[in-house]
Amino acid sequence: MYTIFFNIKAGQVDDKQPELEINQLRNELFELLMKSLRESLQIAQEDTRLLSYSRIFFFTLQGIVGTYTFSKESPEELMERLGTTFDEAVEVLLIGFKSKLGKKENS
Repeated sequence: MYTIFFNIKAGQVDDKQPELEINQLRNELFELLMKSLRESLQIAQEDTRLLSYSRIFFFTLQGIVGTYTFSKESPEELMERLGTTFDEAVEVLLIGFKSKLGKKENS
């Protein structure tokens, strides 16, 4: 299901009116991700870095999920073994984004 929902005939997230309904749903999910990052980073909607950072965040999530899509381990086993790694991946991304935002503002 993961492959169908996120990869098959995927369109660009900045296409405001995709033809396929699945791409409309994907874009809505991506908008939620952008909203969460915008609030966490306190960055303006029109700031071009928001789209870039959201894509980077999505690629990281996609890498994590895609890596374990066909794992023989249960979701519970994966979280037991790798939950702290997943948490740290998100934390490192947010720290990096905040650091870059701070450098831009202080330049």
